[in-house]
Parts: sequence; C-alpha cells; structure tokens
Amino acid sequence: MSTALCYLLVFGVVVLHWLVVAAAANRTALNCTTDTYVNATALISTAGQYDVSCKESSRWYVYVVGCAGNGTNDNSAVSIRLLNSPTQVLVTDNVSLTSNKTNATLAGCSVDITYLSNTVVPSDAIYPHVYVSSKSFMGNISVVLLATLYLERNFIAILGNNSGGIESVALRFDPGSSVVCRRSDNISYSICSPSLGTSLFVLAPGCPQIGALSLHLNGTNVTGSMWLETASTWLETASTSMSSFAFVLIDNNTQTSVTPTPLASTIIAKGVQGALVLSRVLGLRQPGLLPVSAYDMGQGELIVINCSLTRDPYNPTMFTFTNVVALQIVLINVSCTGYFLYALFPTTTANTADPQSSAIRLHICNSSLLFAERFLFFTVPNPFNGTVIRRNVLSMTAENSVFMLDGLGAEMLHFYSLSVLSSFPPLMMTVTIFLSQCVINATINSVLLLYTSSLNQAQPPILHNSSIVFEDSMVYQTWKTYVNYIFGTVTPPVPLIQADLNATTIVFARCNIVVQQASSPTTPAVALLLSVTNSMITSSLHFINSSITVAANITSPLRTFPISINAMSSSNITVINTTLTNIVALVQLLNTSSPLNHNAIVDVGCSNSWCAPVDSRPCALVALRY
Repeated sequence: MSTALCYLLVFGVVVLHWLVVAAAANRTALNCTTDTYVNATALISTAGQYDVSCKESSRWYVYVVGCAGNGTNDNSAVSIRLLNSPTQVLVTDNVSLTSNKTNATLAGCSVDITYLSNTVVPSDAIYPHVYVSSKSFMGNISVVLLATLYLERNFIAILGNNSGGIESVALRFDPGSSVVCRRSDNISYSICSPSLGTSLFVLAPGCPQIGALSLHLNGTNVTGSMWLETASTWLETASTSMSSFAFVLIDNNTQTSVTPTPLASTIIAKGVQGALVLSRVLGLRQPGLLPVSAYDMGQGELIVINCSLTRDPYNPTMFTFTNVVALQIVLINVSCTGYFLYALFPTTTANTADPQSSAIRLHICNSSLLFAERFLFFTVPNPFNGTVIRRNVLSMTAENSVFMLDGLGAEMLHFYSLSVLSSFPPLMMTVTIFLSQCVINATINSVLLLYTSSLNQAQPPILHNSSIVFEDSMVYQTWKTYVNYIFGTVTPPVPLIQADLNATTIVFARCNIVVQQASSPTTPAVALLLSVTNSMITSSLHFINSSITVAANITSPLRTFPISINAMSSSNITVINTTLTNIVALVQLLNTSSPLNHNAIVDVGCSNSWCAPVDSRPCALVALRY
C-alpha cells in the first residue's frame, strides 16, 4: 500500500449521486440517496456555499476537487457546512486517488469546512476525518469544529506528491466543542498518544509547503481526551493509562524524505476546559529511539490564556523547538506544571545583539508556574570563525506571577552555549528580563534563576548588553546542601544568578529577598544572589529600597554574602535604602590580583541598615564607598 493511500479511507471510490434539494440564503442544500450505491459520495467542483447532509447512509464521503466559477460565484472559494458528519472529507485534485477522472483543479482554491455535528467515531484509527492532497497551489484551508471530535489517530492529514503549495491552513475549536478519545483499562497501553501518532494535524510525506498553520482551541473541552495515568492502589483495582494528543506532527516516520515544516506556526489556547496534558505537542515523527523529536519552529506564536498545562511525566518537555528565529510566547492566567520549553537556535555567524530583535519574546501575566526541574532551556550554537559571536536570545516580562521551584537542581532560565571546541572564546548573549510583582519560591533547595553554561565551563557565555530587573517582588531561597548517600556526592547550594557580565545591568528595586538556612555552612562559602565566574566588565548591580535577609541557624549560622565576583572592571555596585540582615559582607572579590580589577566602585549610600540578630547586634545605619 502506498504512503498516500495509508491516510485515505476510501480505496475504491464510487460514482457520486447527489440530489440538490433546495437553495436558500445563497447556500445550496445537498442531500444524498443510497438507492443505487453502497457508499454515497459527493463531488464538489464549483465555487459556492453548501449545506451538506446525508441521513440515509452511515458511511458517506465528501470530495472537493475544484472551485470553478458557476456564473454567480467566481471567488474561487468553497464553503461547506456539515449538518451531519461524513465518514471523511477529501480535498484533492490528485486523480490517482479517485476514480473520478475530472479535469477540475484546486489551483487558487480556498476551502472552508464547518462541523455542526459530532464527527463519526473512527472505525479504523489509521484514517483521518479530513484528508488533503493537492498537486496545485491553493489558497486557504479552514476547518471549524462546533461539536465533538472523536479522535483516534489524526483529525486532518495533509499529503501530496511534493508539488504545489498551500497559503495557509487553520483549525478552530469554538466554545461548545470537545475532543474525545477512547479509554484503555490496560495501564501499559494508550489509545491516544503523540508517540502513537495521535494529532489534530499530521503533515505526511509529500505534503506541500504550507505558508502559515494555525490552531485555535477556544473554550473546547479536553477532559475526555487528556488525562494523566492513574495507578491502582489497595483501594482501587482499576488503572488508566495516560491519554494525550499532539497539536501538529510532521510525519517522517515512514520514509526518508523530509516533510517541510510550515513557514509560520501559531497555536492559541483560550479557556480550555480540563488540563492540557502536553507531551511534545508539536513534533517530528521519525524512526529512532525518540518517537517524537523537536519541531522546526522558525517563526511562530504560542498564546495560552486561562488554561491549565501539565507535562506528560514520561517526556521531558511540553514544547521542544529547533531553528528558532522569531517566536512569541504569551501566558496569561495560566497554571503550568513541569518543564515548559527547550529551544535550539540555528547556527549562524551573523551578529544579532540588537535588543529590539530578540529571537524569543516571552510575556507571563497573572500565572502560577511550578517546576521540579527546568522551566526554560536555551541552546545557542557558537560557530566561532575568528570573530566573537553576539546573539540576542530572549526578551522576557513577567507580571503578578508565582514561580515555584520545587525540586533538587531546579532552574528557571538556563542559557547554554554549544561550541564545537572547548577552546572557542565565549559567546555573547543578550537577554532582557523584567519581573514585576512576582513571587519566586524555592522550597526544597537553593535554585538557579538564571544560569549560563558551556562545553568549557571555565568560559561560560557572557551576558552582553543585557538588562535584568526585579521590581516589587519577593524571592524565597532555601539554603541547603544536598547529600546523595548512595553515590556519596555532596552538592552545595547555588546562587540565584550565575553568569559573566559585560555592559549589563541588574536591578533589585523594592524587593524582599529571604534566604532560609537549612544546612550547616559550607567551605568555601557560596554567594546568595550573584556569582560571576570570570569578570564583571562595564556593568552595574543596584539594590534600591530592598531587603536581603538570611534566616540563619543560631547554633551554626551561615556566614556568607550576596555577591561573589572573580574580577571587576569599570563596574559598580550600589545599595540605596536597603536593609541587610545576617550578611557577613556585601561583596566577595575572589581574585584581588587580577589585572582586570580597576575602576570598580562599591557604593553603600545613606539610609541603609546592617542588622545581625544572629550575633545579638541591633540594626545600624551604614554608608560606604569603595
């Protein structure tokens, strides 16, 4: 069987037999009869608006093969409202897939399909509800669902013969719609899963180039299709395997040819009922150990509003993207649990350090985010060719949101520089981060809010021309040493930010930072807020109207400092109207003999307080300029 026919429900297509019943309000009403044919099939080859139904047969099909003008409608558009749902809708002008040898063509056609009633329950999970295979250059294909989608493999499959193209493809679920998958009582078997190929879109081998793809889940109900695994207990005998589906799958699982990714992809989820259980919901299916790998997201949008997201525990990330060039992510009133995004940037020697051209733009508002591992991880290649590479990676704003880092080794933002050789000079990364009225809570162990690393950790990437601002926010850090008694390893606490700085500004304004000591002090001491591995050059760090408090253990108090820097050059640290409690010193300069140490200023201005209740010393005003 050919790959194309694998997605096609009907192999021998019978001749259509349609009866035009009535026409009202510029829509043509179509009804079918099965007096002569076992399978009723419709062939639409002219532009127009159609209301389609077929109550006389449980198995019937709709073919759209063209959009020729009919004298009254020459806009090359076919609009179909399905009053009751067919077994399959086929949009194709590929005569090899049908016995209808027509001269119709889909060149320039736009097709709009609206499901007013529930889709049929799939009798064979291999075949999709909507099948698209065109050899022509088409306009827009739009599918709207107003009822229930019974999903088992794919809802929309797009194939072809590697010719033609489609301007845009859109799928919208409106309020009142739902997605339903069959349940499996076998804990080791899932019916709906991205790893099995379950998806709303599948772009299969031969699929033409798509300009823009969009999916809009607007108030749809996913409680009947997405749920986490439930294991049996001594009180319960039944177990349920996890259920989930992908939004878009690129299918290279059956042949070696590369199916092209849409030039732009947009995913919008708004007011979805039930938790979205996400497991690489945009991905590439190909042979190998990973059934679903990263999705090529050159340009796109990911917008989530009033939704709950949770990660499939058997997969590392919700979203895994490669070749990210321009991606906007918006999370508003979202509850998110788990590793949200891994992004791999394309390899390029072009400098993109302009703060206005960040590859990823992220906005978070009124949201709660819980993660026990990573939240965001960015890998940026460093193809050094004799010139230091500068890349603008991230522009992030977060307002009135809670970040709960609830795991050993949890990280909020990790920037990794991927170099072929460890001897390459460090990559320059530009990031802009602004957090306002946020709460950051690390309950188990100290965590890294921002961390830079590379193949050669002695030369991590440098934050260049960057800005990191915390405003009106609370930071709770648990200072604890983790001991693995099985392997005999000891992991000391970590600072909030670990990075080298160049022309970068970090500001804490009207913030309260509390560090709860839960372990005995370590040697050497670890900085609480900022650790600079190599150098801080032409950069600044400001504490304004803030407080830094160490809730120390009275019997074995923590003696440490907020900042640890190897060397400072033409940089300054200022403290204004800030209270420091149980802090032994403000700054630790590790390499006092470094030739980089010049024009460094530490300015502790007036109206600052230094408190040491752990040593029974009251607060005292302090001012210092060094």
